[in-house]
Amino acid sequence: KVPCVILLSGWRGDRNSRRFVGIASALAQVGIASLRFDFQGHGQSEGDIARVGLQQEYQNVEVALQYLSSRRKIDTSRLGIVGASVGGSVALLAMSSRADVFRCGVLVSVRSDFHKDLKPGTYSFTDQAGKRVVNRVMMRSGRRVDFYELAAATKHPVLVLHGEQDRTVPIRQSWQLVKGRENFELIPIIGGDHVLRGEFNNQVVSEAVRFLVSHLNSRR
Repeated sequence: KVPCVILLSGWRGDRNSRRFVGIASALAQVGIASLRFDFQGHGQSEGDIARVGLQQEYQNVEVALQYLSSRRKIDTSRLGIVGASVGGSVALLAMSSRADVFRCGVLVSVRSDFHKDLKPGTYSFTDQAGKRVVNRVMMRSGRRVDFYELAAATKHPVLVLHGEQDRTVPIRQSWQLVKGRENFELIPIIGGDHVLRGEFNNQVVSEAVRFLVSHLNSRR
């Protein structure tokens, strides 16, 4: 059996991002499987994106875990999770809720505080009529969760990668997230913004794969 990593995209992202394809490909080369999927209302998945919040996305993760448990070649004692932006928020929620399942996690440009640094229209999209719609469900669901408390309850290793010049989610949120937590490691992406394209993305892929391999390619 082989270990596996679940990959969670951010707001309006999808499973076929260059980052996730790169991580999945690199992991496959060292014998680690991966599962990429679109959150409901995103990419090729059905659902109303205007009504999707953190709890709905977390339930998507639970469905993914059920699927993996049915695959005979997957070692469910060696699972990791990677989340970008709000997908990182969901990943942290999943790690704290399912500590029995996830051995490690990587959070990229993660939003740890939905009360601060949240600009109007952050979780918005243009509907078919060309109208700008704000997903208030996402904002309300995020404000009901204390991610710093979740981090304190998370005992497995977590790598945080965050752009030093991120204006969407300032890196200070990640510094607060890892503060005083020996199992959390923060690597600032010097000069990187929230999206982390190009060479910044290459660094994210490299660091994420290094971390995941070190924690998943060994049996307890």
